Amino acid sequence: MVSICACKSTELKIEPIEVIADIAPPQNPCPISQVPVDRQALTDLDTTSQVEQEIKDIQKKAFELAVETAQGVGRRKERHTQASIMYQRLTELYPLISCEASKEALAITWSEARLDIGYILSDGKELARSGLYVYVQELRRKNKEK
Repeated sequence: MVSICACKSTELKIEPIEVIADIAPPQNPCPISQVPVDRQALTDLDTTSQVEQEIKDIQKKAFELAVETAQGVGRRKERHTQASIMYQRLTELYPLISCEASKEALAITWSEARLDIGYILSDGKELARSGLYVYVQELRRKNKEK
């Protein structure tokens, strides 16, 4: 920073002044340390994180249980127990989505899993996501034909 003072002469005298400011380092909301990514090295590696893989696994299992719900097969109580556990785990994983490289796609996967779990817990009364809805409609059509 500089200071400008007008002296008796017609010249302007510019004198530097010292400014000291404490700047806190940025805080990373993600529990995993962020490091620069070597994009070339990633082309040969599987870059799926543990968070991403867990959300995908939950979404896949939720869809399977939702299909059982639509078909009316399996044990309802066990389905509900599993769905409740998955619902809780998704709630815990949600804040970590913002830390992922593919956060937009992962947020969609997370949302699909939550919709499937809602369908399970409502015993098929709650709206299903599009993929499950198509399956349920096809199942109903086949049952009417029989």
